[in-house]
This record gives sequence, structure tokens and C-alpha cells, in this order.
Amino acid sequence: GTSVPDLFASRTAAKQDEYADASIVNVTGSNSVNVFLGIGLPWMWASIYWYVVGANAKWTHRYGEDFGAKWGQDGGAAFVVRSGQLFFSVLVFAITAIICLTCIVLRRYWYGGELGGPSDPKAYSSALLIMLWCLYIGLSVWSVSTKTEDFGKQLLVIGVSLPVLVFAMFLFALMLQALKVSKKYIGEEGFWGILVAAIIIGGRMIVFFAFQYQ
Repeated sequence: GTSVPDLFASRTAAKQDEYADASIVNVTGSNSVNVFLGIGLPWMWASIYWYVVGANAKWTHRYGEDFGAKWGQDGGAAFVVRSGQLFFSVLVFAITAIICLTCIVLRRYWYGGELGGPSDPKAYSSALLIMLWCLYIGLSVWSVSTKTEDFGKQLLVIGVSLPVLVFAMFLFALMLQALKVSKKYIGEEGFWGILVAAIIIGGRMIVFFAFQYQ
């Protein structure tokens, strides 16, 4: 789910249910409530607010140039949601949802259930779902920060992000295999120590070259 109670409810259902269907239902039901109530109620309140308050200076500053001629007549106002950013967010969500559902269907076909199975596929599935969440958050932040409504640029960013997702999964697979091999020679603690040291050194090198470039 998207909150701590949903997380523990899904975990309990996944452990106690034979096929873990209840955990999936909990996630989809929770997100449905978040979408329909979490978006629907604020939009309804905003619509009522602007209908009562009317086209004040704040509304005119934000929307008067684009929508004042249509909705700002005689002091009236309406709640405005620009479709460009909403379309991009829905498009990214649809793409990530399709990838997620495809993963779930393949897991049911290969392993007989959405959850469980061998350790490696569990790790890969978990990493994929976490990366999909990070991808959605990252693209949403990019859309809000740039405020671009150029459809071609939006598609380009999505097209670039998908190969990045594949490359991140490839790196995760390499790290997982390196961890398995390292257990035979230097132990799991030694692997994580080397990995943390490499990240610190790499971060310092990036900062160094960034200052050199400036």
C-alpha cells in the first residue's frame, strides 16, 4: 500500500493467504481510495471555493490571461486544472502500471503466484517495483519543476527513462550476482563494505569534477 498500515496489512495477508490475493486487493483498493477521495474531495472543495469567492486578484493573476474571457466574466471564477501536466502524470502512471501488472502476470505463470518463489526472482521483482515507484516520482517532479507542456518533449523524457530503468535493473542484477559470489570469498559484510567505499569514492570524484567544471 501507500502507507504504513497498508504495508503491514499487505504483509500479513501475503504471509497468511495461500495465493496472496488479499495483499494485492489491499494495495489496489487503497490506491483507488487515494485517487478517488484524495483527488476528488480537494477538487470538489476547490470548485466550491472558487465559485463562492469569485475571480479575485489571485485567480486573475494565475488564470486570467488564459481563462478569464471564458470563466472570469462578471466576477465569476472556476477551479482550473491545466490538462498538460495531468496528462503526463496519467501517462507515466499508466506505463508503470502496465509494467507492474505484466510482472505480476508473469510471476503467476512462472511461479504459480504473485509473491514468493525463488530468492533471485523475488529480489528482481522487488527491485523492479521500487524502481518503477522512483521513476514515477522522478518524472512527476520533472514535470512540475519544468512546467513543460510540449508533448514531444514529454514523450522524449519517457522514452529516455525506460532504457535507464532497464540499465538500473542490469546494474542490480550485477550487484546481486557479485553479492552471491562474494559470500564465498570475503563474506557479505566485506561486499557491502567495498560497495559503500566505492560509492563514497565515486561521489567524491563526481563532486570534484563538478567543481572543476565550474
